[in-house]
Amino acid sequence: MIAATQGAPLRIAVCGARFGETYLKALRDGVPGLVLSGILARGSPRSARLAEALRVPLWQDPRDAVRGSDMAAVVVRAGSMGGGGTQLAEALLDAGLPVLMEHPLHPVEMMRLLDAAARRGVAFHVNSVYPYLPAPRRFGQAVQAWHEHAAPDRPAYAEATTSRQLLYSTLDILGRALGGLAGLQLERGDAATGQPFATLEGELGGLPLSLRLQGYLDPQDLDHHSLVMHRMAVGGPEGSIELASSFGPVLRSRALYMPGYAEGSASMLLTDSEPAEASPFLDAPMLGIEAAEALTGRDAASEALPAAVALALAQFAAAVRGGGSPPSQAPDFLTQLARAWLMAGQKAGAPALRRLAPPPPPASIGLHATGRDHALA
Repeated sequence: MIAATQGAPLRIAVCGARFGETYLKALRDGVPGLVLSGILARGSPRSARLAEALRVPLWQDPRDAVRGSDMAAVVVRAGSMGGGGTQLAEALLDAGLPVLMEHPLHPVEMMRLLDAAARRGVAFHVNSVYPYLPAPRRFGQAVQAWHEHAAPDRPAYAEATTSRQLLYSTLDILGRALGGLAGLQLERGDAATGQPFATLEGELGGLPLSLRLQGYLDPQDLDHHSLVMHRMAVGGPEGSIELASSFGPVLRSRALYMPGYAEGSASMLLTDSEPAEASPFLDAPMLGIEAAEALTGRDAASEALPAAVALALAQFAAAVRGGGSPPSQAPDFLTQLARAWLMAGQKAGAPALRRLAPPPPPASIGLHATGRDHALA
C-alpha cells in the first residue's frame, strides 16, 4: 500500500467480479475522490474481460492489491455464507488496507474484522447497499422527522416483510430509521401450515415490531425469487410512513378521523356545526407520496444500485481520509445489526430449499396486463 498524497484520489481495489461488477460500474461512472486501481479475482475469462475493458490490472494475489491500492472493497461472500470474503478482508486489514465489506456478516465475523481494523487503525465499513437507495433513505428521513416534530412519543408499531437474502438490509434500513437495533426481541408466531412467510413478533426499544420472513429459497439461485424485497411501515395514531418496495414509493397515509363524530356534534350536511378542530383532519390528504420513482428492471440494476454503491463508497472514502464514520457504520451499530440478522434467522428456523422456476414476465399481472379485459361485476 502506498499512501495517497494530499488531495490525490484514493486508489481502490475491487475484490470479486460478480456483484463486484456493480462496484465497477459505480467507479466507472465516477465517485469523487476515488479511482479504480485494479480487480482482485480468480482470473476467469469474464474478470479478465472486465479488467481489459476498464484498463486496470487483474490481480490474483491479494498482496498485489495491497501494494497498488489505498483501500479495498471486498465483494465476496463471507465465510458464514460459504465464501472466502471474511478471510480475504481480514488479510487486507492486517496488511493495513481499509476495507469496505459486502453484507451479510455473522456476529463472530463482524467482531473479527472490527478487531482487525482497530488493531491497524484503519477504517472498516459494511455495505448492505439498499439503505443507500433513494426510497429507503427517504423512508428513514421521514420516520426520523416524524419522531422529532410530529410525534414526541414513539409510534405505535413497526412492520416489515422481506426474504431471507434481504433480511440483513431490511434490518439495516429499520435500524437507521429507528435509531438503532439495541434490545431487539423477536419470537416465532403461530402460522398455518403452508404459509410462504414465517412471522416473528417482538419489540425494538419498546416499539412493537412484526417481521414477516419468506420461508424458502432456491439454493441454486440465492439472489433471486424474493416474493417481497423490502416492504415496511412505521405507524401510530397520526398515520403511517410506508416503504412500498426497495425502489419506492414512500407513502404517508392515515385513517379517517372526524372530531365531534363520536359525540354526535359533527355533521357533513350541517357544516355550520363542524368543530373548529376538524379542519386539520378533513382538509389534509389521506395519502401523500414522500418519494416515488418509476424504474425499469434495467434502470434498477444498471443505474440505481451502482448509484447506491457510489454513495457507500464516497462515505467510506471520507472515513479513510479521517472524516469519521456515520452512526450506521459505528462498531456498536454494526455489531447490533449482525446479531439481529442472526437472531431473526434462527427464530424463523431454517428455510425450505426449493428449485424454483423463473417468474412470469411482469406484464402478465395487474390492470395493464397485456391482452386482457378487466371489468367489475
